[in-house]
Amino acid sequence: MKVYKDGMTLGRETGSLTNALMENKTHEIKVGDSFALLMWTDRSLWQVTKVISQTEFYAKRVETYMKDWTDGTCYPKTGDDGKWILWDEESKFKKSRKYWYEHCRYGNGVFCKTDCKAHFSWGATTGYRDPSF
Repeated sequence: MKVYKDGMTLGRETGSLTNALMENKTHEIKVGDSFALLMWTDRSLWQVTKVISQTEFYAKRVETYMKDWTDGTCYPKTGDDGKWILWDEESKFKKSRKYWYEHCRYGNGVFCKTDCKAHFSWGATTGYRDPSF
């Protein structure tokens, strides 16, 4: 039996069931907003850096650390000014039809030649890295 959310098969097109349930799409995007980019099991923490429109924006990943690797929770690193430390690389997120896509992410020197579907949990203040991998 297949279960669907927003026209996608849960667990196949959405990643984990937990991430699919965490996803929220209705949000007015503003510079400085935080979100977790929901991957298969992991959730990376990001901050919006530039808004072109409500269907296109740029964001940078937040530097994080773990207090306990067995827990998996990733907390944001902060500078002396108390602001989150962001990666240098910037990604573009664009909505096409009903889905969001991440375009041209430069992570660890890797260039994505194709757009990847992106799922968000807006307002996140922590990330998560699955300790079982």
